[in-house]
Amino acid sequence: MATNNGDLLTPEIEAEIQSLAKEENRSATEVLEAALKAYRLQRLAAYGRAKTIELGLRPRSEAHAETHGGQSHSRSARSARRARAVVRGVTADTNVYVSALAFGGKPLQILEMAAQGLMMVTAPP
Repeated sequence: MATNNGDLLTPEIEAEIQSLAKEENRSATEVLEAALKAYRLQRLAAYGRAKTIELGLRPRSEAHAETHGGQSHSRSARSARRARAVVRGVTADTNVYVSALAFGGKPLQILEMAAQGLMMVTAPP
């Protein structure tokens, strides 16, 4: 909703952005850019899920549940949390992007973390 002075953001949203920026020691622009990246990634992931269904493919989560009897792997979840705390960047080829869009899982988590500014994703030379 636009305010009377022609700004795109309401004063409440501006205040929240400034508060987040201060809390994260970032600029307001960086906070907005991260939010926009996350929004774009969500849209891209939704498109990938819809395309997966349209093509008659099974989402990775369903295939994994069938293969492993729906068992959760808390040990691997703990390992993933530890890895997130250490990993600063990865080089992702096209397969990572395709897998993220078509199946989700770890490739999607990598792209989501990049969109949130938690890690750097680069393309191979």
